[in-house]
Amino acid sequence: MKKQRGLARKVKNITSKMNENTQCFPTAFYNDEYYNYPLPVSRELLQSSKTLQIQIAHLLVERTLHLIHIKPDNQQEALVTLLLKPNDMWNSQIVVHKNKESYCSFYKRNTIFQQWLLFKNSEKLVTYFSLENHTDLQAMTIEERIVDAEEKQVNYFLVIGEVISELFNR
Repeated sequence: MKKQRGLARKVKNITSKMNENTQCFPTAFYNDEYYNYPLPVSRELLQSSKTLQIQIAHLLVERTLHLIHIKPDNQQEALVTLLLKPNDMWNSQIVVHKNKESYCSFYKRNTIFQQWLLFKNSEKLVTYFSLENHTDLQAMTIEERIVDAEEKQVNYFLVIGEVISELFNR
């Protein structure tokens, strides 16, 4: 891993940008279904340090909880979740689903090419990101299976926030 210069400044900028982006609850949704907040950071920077990944994970959790708490009365059916991917932090994101239907269509991945299944051992990823002290979190681990012509991949990621675990019980 290459040493990053100005890491404290970069973390401060990332924090500032995420705070700015998530200050207000979204009012417009992509395809009238969801709104997502990708990370405002380069892949290279995220891969530079596990400590940085943990800091970013805590920031994302904080901003997810913030969005849940500021949800307007007229959007109470909206669901806020965080996809936290330890092997690919750059693809971690906060997703606000307009309603339960959009949540289900987003998370229901059950084809011959891709499956998302509930993985029973959530504690391992919670510990990896040092999130044990967040007792106010709902979290579940998803096992992602991807099959293409050449290979089969298995990845794991956390879904944090307003989770509907029954969706994954098949």
